[in-house]
Amino acid sequence: MRDFYFGKLSSAARRNDQNQIKYWNELLLKTEESMRRTEAHQKKFDLENGETIDRVEAERIIRAMIYGGNACVRAQIKEIAEVLAAESSPAEIYETLSPAILGGRIFEGLKALTKSDSQVRLPMWVVECFQSDGENYLKGIDLIDADS
Repeated sequence: MRDFYFGKLSSAARRNDQNQIKYWNELLLKTEESMRRTEAHQKKFDLENGETIDRVEAERIIRAMIYGGNACVRAQIKEIAEVLAAESSPAEIYETLSPAILGGRIFEGLKALTKSDSQVRLPMWVVECFQSDGENYLKGIDLIDADS
């Protein structure tokens, strides 16, 4: 419709028909305003439904994931050190550490970040993404509480 109205406006302008210029210009302006409102509404709808996310929020989520991952890793360091001290062969060390590292236990603490009241709070969909995409690696670790 916008192109149609613009064509009519151009034609009226070539004829210098002031009434038609005013008429088609008003229709063109109303159409463009309607299009801007529709686009703004769609962007808002997409943000609210998690279809899109603004950069500030994405950066905050990434920082929270780094914070949470770091906290989980730090919690595992002592346990890993104790296991390494008790084992003697590389094969035994690998067999002991493989479930702890590949099993996703370093991500297990992410579920706590969905309940935090601080800047590190993560949306539940982020943890669900780790859970669903990590099935091959998590090996029985449930990142999502039954209460959530």
